[in-house]
Amino acid sequence: MRKFLVKIAAGALRVVNLPFRPLPLREKVAIISRQSDTPTLDIRMLDGCLQSHGVQTVVLTKTLQKSFGGALSYCGQMLKQVYHIATSRVVVLDGYCIPASVLPRKKGQRIVQMWHALGAVKKFGWQNIDNPDGHSADVAEAMKMHRNYDYVLAPSHVTGKFFAEAFRTPEEKLVYLGLPRIDFIKAPDEEMCRRLYARYPGVQDKVNVLYVPTFRKNAALGMEKLVAGFPFGEMNLIIKKHFLDTADYSWAEKAGAIVDAEFSSLDWMKVSQKVVTDYSAISFEAAIIDRELYIFQPDIDKYSVNNGLNVDMYDEAIRDYVCVTEEELFAALARPYDKHALAAFKRKYLEINMDHCTEQLCNFILSLLSSQAGERYE
Repeated sequence: MRKFLVKIAAGALRVVNLPFRPLPLREKVAIISRQSDTPTLDIRMLDGCLQSHGVQTVVLTKTLQKSFGGALSYCGQMLKQVYHIATSRVVVLDGYCIPASVLPRKKGQRIVQMWHALGAVKKFGWQNIDNPDGHSADVAEAMKMHRNYDYVLAPSHVTGKFFAEAFRTPEEKLVYLGLPRIDFIKAPDEEMCRRLYARYPGVQDKVNVLYVPTFRKNAALGMEKLVAGFPFGEMNLIIKKHFLDTADYSWAEKAGAIVDAEFSSLDWMKVSQKVVTDYSAISFEAAIIDRELYIFQPDIDKYSVNNGLNVDMYDEAIRDYVCVTEEELFAALARPYDKHALAAFKRKYLEINMDHCTEQLCNFILSLLSSQAGERYE
């Protein structure tokens, strides 16, 4: 039944698109995302750079809420997407966009998938079809999931293979460029740090441990034992829960942890010496600025079955900092860190030139707007 409804919806979208098909392409860049209701850091930085070069842009951002009301609200957003896709020479996405994949692409148009993460520890897209935490193959086919991409950004050849599988696209379409956020990660931000220190004065007095867990779609994230045994006397624990995680962690704050919603994970990483995560791409972001990286995967057996993994951290150079119990994590946090292992991990997953990533991406898009748009970008 769901596959049938999806096909009906896709057909209706193609009918809606008919009046827009004859409209000419303009020298315009449409940037579309459903990662948040406001432009993400990557989108803000890219949009600003394009506009500084005199490029006309339109930014469309809205999340798709999994409810009847949310789906109804998103229909209006899709109408905007259909129009701007039909009239933009270049379309930039950071995730799956329904009209961009379902509707036929116009001649002379280029669609760029820049994805919203710097890597893929866990499987996604076509990689985890029919897994408990993935999509069904029938629905994915009916929605033409991740079709029509001309170019896919990737930070390394290893990750590029994962992206090619996840988007079901040839590796020839991969372009090895970094996301704009790399510029933000690398740049000092004294004003932000001052605001953070003013809000949380205690973070200047101890080693800061930033904990960024992945969202579990069908399971609760148990942190009770981690918080209860954490060495608050020597370190601060900063918990940045996933934006989809609606659980109440006031109990963790009472125990001494900082559960913050004001500053981003990337903000906190600038003032943290150690980063703990599980299956999140923040592991690659932390490596960019040489933060001590720890992998805490207490549910690895279940997660690898329900979702699937691209990267087995036990096979990586940082294997000595992979933990499945709280006791292992506390012990790892206490001992000296091997920076050479982290450097090897970074070299493998971040092969790109990480200088001026925003300008590099902007120049790539400018090349697609030029008369050479039909040629490969190397």
